Amino acid sequence: MNRLSVVAALAMLLGAGSGSASAQVRKAGDIAASYSFVRIAGEADGSAPSGWLFSASRSITPLFAVVGEVAGSYASEDGDAYGFHTFQGGIRVAGPSGHGVRPFAQLLAGVGVVSCCGDYAAGFVMEPGGGVDIPIGRRVAMRLAASVPLAFADGVTELFRAQIGISVDVGQW
Repeated sequence: MNRLSVVAALAMLLGAGSGSASAQVRKAGDIAASYSFVRIAGEADGSAPSGWLFSASRSITPLFAVVGEVAGSYASEDGDAYGFHTFQGGIRVAGPSGHGVRPFAQLLAGVGVVSCCGDYAAGFVMEPGGGVDIPIGRRVAMRLAASVPLAFADGVTELFRAQIGISVDVGQW
């Protein structure tokens, strides 16, 4: 084999290798903003219909990411205003990134703070949940998610959180 044939063969191999490397490019992470609705399990009047949720993630492998999340939910009853805020971090497992719907599951843990009438109480919160990101643009997706926050203060209080919002891909690496 002459030198030109060897160079041509190497160029073809490098070209083929670069195609497979680009297929392995993964999402660096995302940021998301959502409307959040919270309900206390088993309570007829235990809902907080006004709420927000912000999250950010950073991929550590193609399927796993670390997540940080902060949320606030609010309700009023008989002139009293109630608030429930969470500050959490954890891990997310997501389906492969691509151009289609991307399901995910996550487990978060942190601090929950309940406030009312000038008083507040804080406790440990753990929140398993999941959802789906539905692409609506090149780097933008609609996020639909649900979770079950478990608040550990004077026993365990089980909540249900539903959210709808926008997720923005922060790039690839």
